[in-house]
Amino acid sequence: MKIVFFGNPEFCKYPILKLTSSKHRIISIVTNKDRKSGRGLKLNQTFVKKLALDLKLPIIEVCDINSKELHSKLISLNPDLFVVVAFTILPDSIINIPKYGSINIHPSILPKYRGASPIQYSLLNGDKETGVSIIKLTKNIDAGHILDQKKIAVDQNDTFGDMHEKLSNLGSESLIEVINNIESGIQKSFIQNHSLKTLAPKIKNEDLKINWNSSSNKIHNHIRAF
Repeated sequence: MKIVFFGNPEFCKYPILKLTSSKHRIISIVTNKDRKSGRGLKLNQTFVKKLALDLKLPIIEVCDINSKELHSKLISLNPDLFVVVAFTILPDSIINIPKYGSINIHPSILPKYRGASPIQYSLLNGDKETGVSIIKLTKNIDAGHILDQKKIAVDQNDTFGDMHEKLSNLGSESLIEVINNIESGIQKSFIQNHSLKTLAPKIKNEDLKINWNSSSNKIHNHIRAF
């Protein structure tokens, strides 16, 4: 399978490494252009760009996901599948370019914790179990048909860093299984029960502040999450 991978942060590490060691081929990496940040406003590369350079993978840098230039470039690659992990919302005009459409890794058991911060909310709520979902990508956030789900236990002392590592690894294993199924023509999917959805919106600075009047358990979970 010829795959274009879309992503920015470190959560993409294991999915990319797993793909590069599989029978499938990443024909390009799509990631954000370098951005100025920090003291001195130095240009910084995304984690995915750095990894792609190390692996000598072709890179497409974007600042406008709706640009005609990007659209034309993606069509010219003649991809079989887009894999999207922790990237921006894609329009239908891009989602539907590949032969088999686009899929996404989300670190929760959907429809629970749709949104940008599922790992943090799972820890904040003291969940004993979480997991990853591979879904068919649509323009509606985290609402596509589920192609695979894998669950994992959460220890009471697991932190965000611990679960980030575990779920990235778990997601990479699930990803390869789903891609192999798609290539083999095996159709395994089910519709999410949208009435059961819960949200995990982007974390704000004020969310980080500890309320010392909370129970010790809530404070413990708060520290683990952040």
